This record gives sequence, structure tokens and C-alpha cells, in this order.
Amino acid sequence: MMSDTAKIRKSLVNYLSEVVHYNIEFLVDNCREVVDECFNLSNDLIDYLFCLTQTSNVAKGVEVYLRYMMYPMIIHVAYPCVSYSVFALFQGAIPQIYYSLRTALEAIGIAVFADEESGFNNADWVTKIEMDSVKHASLFKLRGSLHKIFEQVFKDKAQLYLDAILNTYESLSAWLHPTARIRIGKNREVAAGLLKAIALTIIEKGRPPSYGFQVPMRYSKADIEDLKHLQANIKWTRNSLAILLFTWAYTKDFINKEIIVKHFEQARNDVENL
Repeated sequence: MMSDTAKIRKSLVNYLSEVVHYNIEFLVDNCREVVDECFNLSNDLIDYLFCLTQTSNVAKGVEVYLRYMMYPMIIHVAYPCVSYSVFALFQGAIPQIYYSLRTALEAIGIAVFADEESGFNNADWVTKIEMDSVKHASLFKLRGSLHKIFEQVFKDKAQLYLDAILNTYESLSAWLHPTARIRIGKNREVAAGLLKAIALTIIEKGRPPSYGFQVPMRYSKADIEDLKHLQANIKWTRNSLAILLFTWAYTKDFINKEIIVKHFEQARNDVENL
């Protein structure tokens, strides 16, 4: 006879399995594009990992891994977050996907700063993470330093590319807080945040979104707008990561940049044709 704990465990596993199977079918039928975008983001990170780790010189590989913060950030922070977002999508965990996307984007942005800031040239990444400017870093706090780094790569278009990243970061951040705000243009702010998103769905659809009940949870038609919004944010997260990786790789002569450049060209088309 199964114990009560075993019954609960089996019930939870069965529930999760049923939700995932249902949500995969729902997404394929109603929002296939967000699934594709999620997998595309994961594949982008795999491409970047391949570029950064492709070397026949083991000693050189160890040297660059210890020196550049980009390596541990992309291997141990960004990629795990991005790969989880696929599973979170199938569980109906939309807010958790935003957390993963924002963490991945911030990780790569901080790595660009830490590896390109002139004062850190001779420091390894273990030392860099103890420095105040890194310990207290966010993409908003680093905007001035990142702009200087971007100017070396993008010249007079530095602000254009930086704004694309910061706007994406702000959009992702809004989903991490119960209440928040986002900017519309230069001088207007509007309410945002998780509760605002839930309220809008209640007003428009007559019921909360699935993640407003519990997670994991089956999707419903009321979630389609949020899923479309998520798709757009994943796309711009991909573009932002492509810009940051291109910036970081710009001065690196020890990696094959072909794939990084390919991803950046797509991002450039999107940014410059807004």
C-alpha cells in the first residue's frame, strides 16, 4: 500500500505531466511562434557557447576562462536560465520566464562591462566579482560605462544599440515586480508589473491569466495576448544578447566570430529598422 506521501508525490507528478502535455498542444495550435522563439533563443546560446569554447589549445582555454567573466556568466548563468525558459513555457510559468530572460541579459551585460572596463584589465573574473562596481551592478547603473564601450564599436550609433538593450531590460524587469512602471517615449510613464498584467486580462477576458491562479497551470485563450507579448520580448532578448556578444567579441582575436557576427547582423536589421 502506498503511503500518503507517495500518493501526493504521484499525484503531483501526474498533474505536472498532464499540464505540460496539454500546454504543448495548446501552444502548437494557438501560439506556435512563441515556442519557436524560445527554442531559437536557446539555440543562440548554444552557438555562443560553441564560439567561446572552440579551441585546440587546452592551456589557452583555461587562461581565457579564468580571465574573462563572459565565460562563467554564459556557461553557468545565462545558458541555464535560457534553457529553463523552454520548460517554464510548457508549465505555464510566464512570469518565471521573464525572470530567466532578465537574469541572462543582465549576466551578459555585466560580463561585457567587467571584461572591457579598462581598470579591470589584469584581473581574473573571481577578483572582478568582488569589485564594488560589479557587486552593485545592474544594466541601468552601467549605462554610462556601457555607452563608452559601445562607442568603440558602434561609433555614433552607440546610443541606438544601447537603448535597444535598456528598453528590453526595462520590459523584462516590469514582470518581476508586483507593481512597476515602464516608459512610453521620453516623458511618459505608465503603470506595469505583474498585478497590472493580471488586471488587464481580467478586464479584457473576464478572468485572470493562468499564472494568476497557480503554476504549473493549463493555458487558456485568456493567455494568448501575454504569450504574444512574451514572444516579442524573447525576440528582443535575442537581439540584445547578440549586440552584447558582438561588442564583447569585437576586440577578441582568439575566437571564431563568424556565428556571433551572423546573429548580430539580424539584430542590426531589427534595431536600425525600428
